Amino acid sequence: PIKLYGTLTLWLILWLQTTGGELPSFTEFEQIENH
Repeated sequence: PIKLYGTLTLWLILWLQTTGGELPSFTEFEQIENH
């Protein structure tokens, strides 16, 4: 399934762009929920 790998790659690129290449920590989630 080439399409499957293509979509996973696109999602990975979008994830890296939104997170800046870092995985969000639980403290960051808590700060977002508090605000």
